[in-house]
Amino acid sequence: MSLNLIEIGPGGTDTDDVPPLSLSEGEQGESEEDDALLFTGDNVGDQGGEEETAISLLSEEEGRETEVDEYSPLLRKERNQDQHKQRDIMILGDRLHVVTVITAIYVPVSFIITYSIAVANDHVEAGFPYISDTGTLPPESCIFGQLLNFGALIAAWNVYIRYKQIRATYAGVNRPGILRANTVGFILGLLTATGVSIVGNFQETNVIAVHILGAFMAFGIGALYCFVQTGMSFKMPEVPGSTLFINKVRILLCVLDVMFFISMLVATYLAGVQNEHDLKWEPHEPAFQGRPHLV
Repeated sequence: MSLNLIEIGPGGTDTDDVPPLSLSEGEQGESEEDDALLFTGDNVGDQGGEEETAISLLSEEEGRETEVDEYSPLLRKERNQDQHKQRDIMILGDRLHVVTVITAIYVPVSFIITYSIAVANDHVEAGFPYISDTGTLPPESCIFGQLLNFGALIAAWNVYIRYKQIRATYAGVNRPGILRANTVGFILGLLTATGVSIVGNFQETNVIAVHILGAFMAFGIGALYCFVQTGMSFKMPEVPGSTLFINKVRILLCVLDVMFFISMLVATYLAGVQNEHDLKWEPHEPAFQGRPHLV
């Protein structure tokens, strides 16, 4: 690039004799670099302005999306789930074992209440009658049904707590066998609780077939539930309450449960064969001798 410098004379006319001045190659390169930098700077400024504009537009769009998401069904569902989780924690916090203690105390007390009323009304003998016999005649039958309904509710609560405990412990962990067994145990536990309610509401002197079905669900399926939970305990050392000592106690309880369940079936059969079922057996009756019903 060359620049022609024209000298203006005093009279304001051009001087033709003055030759044009030319820049050297180095000076030309520097001048071209300056022009390029100037051009690039202008482009960078333009691009920066475009980026700022794009960022502001994105911010506006995100703001609008956020406003929409706050009212979306999916977001409301997630918030409701979080609230339910918080409620589950707030009910008893880390004292959920209290539910198990309440169940262990409540069930025997319920049987003692109905037994006392039945003996006071001279409906059963004061020895060792069937539990069903103490809740089959009014007024104890009404109390018996109500108490067992509430007991079934507490039992179902225990089953749910155990289910959620295992599910929360292995959430996100690849243990499909444990999770499937947990679901099976949950179903068995709910069937057991339902059986307890059936026993209380369908008395043996009114609907014997349904009463026996409920007893089978309460004791038979209940025994299966105990075995499933005991087997799972050996596979879940991470879950609190799965120590070796407690697992051995669970095995012992499962064995005793099966033994008592079988002995109850045998004693019921023998008593029925010897004599027609009587709510209040007397010492002179044949079925009373040997007292197979005590088992």
